[in-house]
Amino acid sequence: MSDSSTADGVPPSIARILRRFATLSPDLTRQALVQYANKLPPLPERFQGLDPAQYRVHECQTPVAIYPEVVDGKMFFHADVPRESAAIRALLAMLFEALNGQPPEATVAIPPDFVREVIARVVDGTITNVDPALADTMGNDALLLIGTAMIVMGLLFKVGAVPFHMWTPDVYQGAPTPVTGFMAAATKVAAFGALLRLLYVVLPGLRWDWRPVMWAVAVVTMLGGAIVAITQTDIKRLLAYSSIAHAGFILAGVIATSKDGVSSVLFYLGAYSFVTIGAFAVVTLVRDAGGEATHLSKWAGLGRRSPLVAAVFAVFLLAFAGIPLTSGFAGKFAVFKAAAEGGAAPLVVVGVISSAIAAFFYIRVIVLMFFSEPRPEGPTVAVPSPLTMTAIGFGVVVTLVLGVAPQYFLNLASQAGVFVR
Repeated sequence: MSDSSTADGVPPSIARILRRFATLSPDLTRQALVQYANKLPPLPERFQGLDPAQYRVHECQTPVAIYPEVVDGKMFFHADVPRESAAIRALLAMLFEALNGQPPEATVAIPPDFVREVIARVVDGTITNVDPALADTMGNDALLLIGTAMIVMGLLFKVGAVPFHMWTPDVYQGAPTPVTGFMAAATKVAAFGALLRLLYVVLPGLRWDWRPVMWAVAVVTMLGGAIVAITQTDIKRLLAYSSIAHAGFILAGVIATSKDGVSSVLFYLGAYSFVTIGAFAVVTLVRDAGGEATHLSKWAGLGRRSPLVAAVFAVFLLAFAGIPLTSGFAGKFAVFKAAAEGGAAPLVVVGVISSAIAAFFYIRVIVLMFFSEPRPEGPTVAVPSPLTMTAIGFGVVVTLVLGVAPQYFLNLASQAGVFVR
């Protein structure tokens, strides 16, 4: 028996999973297991047609075939369970997920009768409280959870998620606009990339712990960013709260915990980056005697004074709002679809409501530019440098291309997702 197993032959990692299920009500247990089972891949082809020993789970009378395999000195398990037995199939898969890759001596220490009995008791609902003997085998997760919480809070601070967002509007407004544009795009991409690596690669076994927290953060981030943005009178602060709302939309894709979730997040980040850089590049061009004219009142009538600049900025605002035929629509559709398929349909409803709220202040700026009389002392539009012109032009092209034909780039993002899974 390995040092990683307990005196009763149950490794702490397995006892942790079983104890969590033991604390759930039978109905919640079945729902959670069925949702998990729907995401499981089919049995590998190399195991098709084998004649394994059939383990029969008593009381449930369901045949369960278990295939052990040793690869490079490590034990891997595969389970073949009838599709209608989704709950048992899911529980076995979760057990094997903790077991796979362990040395054989650490895995064979689990008594088969113990596994079969626990499966039967979970599925038929006879487990109602924590078995003290099982609880004694539970490892202490306190340091792991505290460390995870601190790292995740740091990354949420970087992406500007609520309640770690208070720095965002002040920094966006006070920093030079080129720096703000770079920070709004590049640092958000880097932070979400790190968050994906942490939650999907390092801590996939803790998704039962971090998903509820992320649900709450995503909801308040989407609603908070969209609602507070309505009150803003400075274009840079408005874009700051817009970025907060978009962080919530991206978190919806992270919460999906699926392959589509990863690809949709990567696609959204790419699309959002070009739109953001282009929008802030336009802001650098609108100037008055005091420098950049960032107060919204000074943008009145810009569409009449400089139609091309106003039209380009309107394209970026429509992309932020998620209007069809823009990259923003394709990105939001992708993350919301992944979230809905991952069991987060209520989160999608909140996201759609937040998008509708956000569309109001984007359209308000467009109306201000094209349907208001320009002020005599209004700002002028500076002649863009070659670098600024390139950033704006490239941003418009990417925004429209990703909006009109997004599928190729979604597939590309799915392939790139290999590096974060």
